[in-house]
Amino acid sequence: MRDLVNVGGVAARSEYEVIRRTLEEVTGLLQERENLFQRYQVDSLAGLRQVLNDRSVNLAEVVLLIDGYGQLAEEFEDLSEMVFDLLRRGGAHGIHVVATTNRWNEIRLAQQSFFGTKIELRLSDPTESAHGRKLAETISAERPGRALLAGGLFAHIALPRIDQVASADDLAEGLRKLSEAVSAGAVERAVAVRLLPTDLKPDQVKIPPGKAEVALGLDERDLSTVVLDTEGADRHLVIFGDAGTGRTTMLRRLVSELVRTHGPDELVFAVVDPRRSLTDVVPKEYLGGVATSAVLAQKLVAAIAPEIEGRVPNSVDENAKVSPATPKVIILIDDYDALGSGASPFSALLPYIPMGQEVGLSVVLTRRMTGASRAMYDQLIST
Repeated sequence: MRDLVNVGGVAARSEYEVIRRTLEEVTGLLQERENLFQRYQVDSLAGLRQVLNDRSVNLAEVVLLIDGYGQLAEEFEDLSEMVFDLLRRGGAHGIHVVATTNRWNEIRLAQQSFFGTKIELRLSDPTESAHGRKLAETISAERPGRALLAGGLFAHIALPRIDQVASADDLAEGLRKLSEAVSAGAVERAVAVRLLPTDLKPDQVKIPPGKAEVALGLDERDLSTVVLDTEGADRHLVIFGDAGTGRTTMLRRLVSELVRTHGPDELVFAVVDPRRSLTDVVPKEYLGGVATSAVLAQKLVAAIAPEIEGRVPNSVDENAKVSPATPKVIILIDDYDALGSGASPFSALLPYIPMGQEVGLSVVLTRRMTGASRAMYDQLIST
């Protein structure tokens, strides 16, 4: 089904990220349509199509297919609430959920009423039938596709193939031919579920216009550029992650972008690198000092503190003109947890971190996830 022009994406059981992103995309579409319904004062998708002639807005009927509803609720409990939300709110906005399950009780009682149409194929245990045991027993295992509908009516489901072959043995091949036939005359495809690329090269990221803005990567929601404002809300940064998740790579990206937009007279780095993984990252003309242990870090901070202290504004006149503090000092700390748990070597800088904008100071540190909750009480991180 992945090749059908109507299919925006297919997620297997092992593809958690694809499952999550699919549900987030549909949920986002639901929220967008709710806003449009309210803005244009309509109560149906057909009414919205009449008043909104904009092809850039997706107004197609959307069907979320879930093959194994019980397994989804059991194995992906954190995602099941999104599905329930789509069940409750989606129908009126052209978003529908079609699900399969082995037995009715795999669907929570509070959710069953939201499935307006129920088709019951042969059950392994007829006593679990919603139509009664006797009626369920009339469906033979030799008649695949025979089903029960509301009111005790029978139905028969056809094989999804158009190649005149009445066999389910090679159904995948039949589906492939069906997809090819449907796609042959298609003008456009369904909007694909947006996923982050496995590998992302620097030149694939849009460069932001601001000098102090650093493009880190892409946002999975709309594939827009994720930007750090090193002169604003992101002046200080704490990066948590396990080994191999890209903590040091993120520091490398940060340094390379800031060096690209700033001259040596505008920016200086003080690097605390206990694992010596950043030795070749900062150009010499931008490097103010390097420390590879807690003792050396304390000495490095002691050398920086007087310079920062001298930048503290002393005037009480609100109208006094304050010149920007230059060069901007960025303290880079990689693997902060490797420095030990004793007295903080950065205590001399703690009073100046909250006034980073006034004194031209930024602190960027990385730390592993183990013990992260405890680390939030650390003096430097909590500041």
